[in-house]
Amino acid sequence: MEATDSDSGSYGYITYYLVAGSNNGLFILDSKSGLLEVTNSTLLDHGQTPQYTLVIQAQDVIVTVIDVNNHAPHFLERLYHAQVQENTSPGAFLLQVAASDDDSTADLRYSMTSDIFTVDTLTGRITTLVSLDRELTSNYLVNVSVTDGIHTDLTSISIVVLDTNDNAPEFSQETFSISITDDVKVDTSVLAVEADDADLMNNGMVTYWIHGTEGKFQIDPSSGIITISGSLDARAKYRYVMLVFARDHGYPPLLSNVSVIINVNESREHALTFDRFSYHVSGAGRCKFER
Repeated sequence: MEATDSDSGSYGYITYYLVAGSNNGLFILDSKSGLLEVTNSTLLDHGQTPQYTLVIQAQDVIVTVIDVNNHAPHFLERLYHAQVQENTSPGAFLLQVAASDDDSTADLRYSMTSDIFTVDTLTGRITTLVSLDRELTSNYLVNVSVTDGIHTDLTSISIVVLDTNDNAPEFSQETFSISITDDVKVDTSVLAVEADDADLMNNGMVTYWIHGTEGKFQIDPSSGIITISGSLDARAKYRYVMLVFARDHGYPPLLSNVSVIINVNESREHALTFDRFSYHVSGAGRCKFER
């Protein structure tokens, strides 16, 4: 005998049951095929029992396929990108990586090898272990792996460290000192003081100004070049001690200063001169020339 089920897949499988009328095992029913068999035909006697009534039931069978770990996990991205501000406290969140596995019972675990970053084993959240300094290292490339206990996959993370204004301008010398003559013309460049700032963009842009010039010197606010702004006279003043400041454009701005010493010497125009090429002196005694 045969029964049909219009359902598809595992819902269309049928199992047969001999519910009643087996007559002490005289009839047996194959549960899969529905084939009815007589176990001992010699017991059949039409004269004694011309007819048997059997009750057979057919019902759906749900077949469950047990999953085995035969699929490897895979990350959703082959390369992730993240940014973090320098000087951020340890434990700062960067991003979360994610992997999937076609096995229904997959237990995914994330890991990475780093002294600077760490990953949460269960969630894939990436955080910092230390405070970062962009001036030391501005970019990192780290790897993260995922496993289901048998298979593994690997992805990479590119991490950019963003700048903060944590460096003041730094002059190349502790003191600048030069000597010039007092006949140097106004607007002549005599010295360049320069300060470097390790930060980026506005954080590393430097502006200069100068104190103590007495109107004799000026400084270019962008280049740090000092020029003459007034006439000089070594007999009136032969040394100028000034202070140059350098400030960046970060927030809050950072400031540095340096001493600048300019010694002014007399030019040859002010040196001793005679109105004649030679002099003739007669008589005895001493002759004294004074300036």
